[in-house]
Formats: sequence, structure tokens, C-alpha cells
Amino acid sequence: MNKSFDGKIIVQLIRRDSCRICISVQNQLQKYLKEIDTVNLQIINLDRGDLLPPKRQCYITPAIWVEDHLWYLGGFNLKRFEEKISELATVGNPKIYNYEEDNKKRIQGEDK
Repeated sequence: MNKSFDGKIIVQLIRRDSCRICISVQNQLQKYLKEIDTVNLQIINLDRGDLLPPKRQCYITPAIWVEDHLWYLGGFNLKRFEEKISELATVGNPKIYNYEEDNKKRIQGEDK
């Protein structure tokens, strides 16, 4: 796992000022993560000139990357995010989050 130098889980939010969903996602993440001391939230705002980390795309926002794995692209599910962060924080070698599998469940309405 690729944790930050202080041992925290790295969560990167790639966003734009012009993206209304991005603002909502940022607010949800900041509120939730305020209580979590195991996560390092990095906000990359492309409209303000922040540099994109290596191997990241900038065409669809918001994009949420956790430990170098894409978790969300163009949307966000806080409940699912909480479950996966909890798993990462408590399990030594967690299952890798499967974006395609979770996206299929979301489309089919199984994530509610």
C-alpha cells in the first residue's frame, strides 16, 4: 500500500471550480474526514492551476483516488466510501476496490 510519509491513507480529490458536483463531494469529504485521523486528503483543483499527480486523468471530475487506485469518477457515494476507508484503516492488506464492479452495482441500484 502506498501511504503518505506519516502513515496516513492518501485520498486525492481532483476537481474543478466549474463542477457543482465537485464542490458537493469536497464538502462531504471534508466533513467526514474531519473526524478521521488516518486519512490525508489532498485536493487538486485544476482550475486554480494545481498540478495533476502522475498517472491521473483530468477529463472527468470529480475523481477520487485512494492509495493510487481510482475509487470514483464523476460521482460519489459517501456510505460506500466510509466502508472502504474503514476497511483500509483496520485491515493490514485490504481487498483492492473494484471501480467497475461498484459502478455496475450503482447502475443496477444495488448500492442503496
